[in-house]
Amino acid sequence: MGDLTQVRLLPVESGTGEPDLTEQEIALIVTTGGGRYVGLSQNIPGRMETVILFASPQTETTLGLRMSRFNVAAVRERIAKSDELFAKAAAG
Repeated sequence: MGDLTQVRLLPVESGTGEPDLTEQEIALIVTTGGGRYVGLSQNIPGRMETVILFASPQTETTLGLRMSRFNVAAVRERIAKSDELFAKAAAG
């Protein structure tokens, strides 16, 4: 499928303004970003956008990203920040 680090998600004409991705595609992006796909919380039109849920392989903490921020780099960044917070807490 190529280098997914550069994939940009484009909204579709579905009325939600969110990218039209299958769950397999979402899981692949999470895996490429270094996480373990957990699931998603579906959008509520006008109230909440879809949230992608994934876990850090190091801490098993469940993390989330809004669909509008969801990409490989954002998954990596969220895992790194979470793992760093856990390491600081364990150290002191």
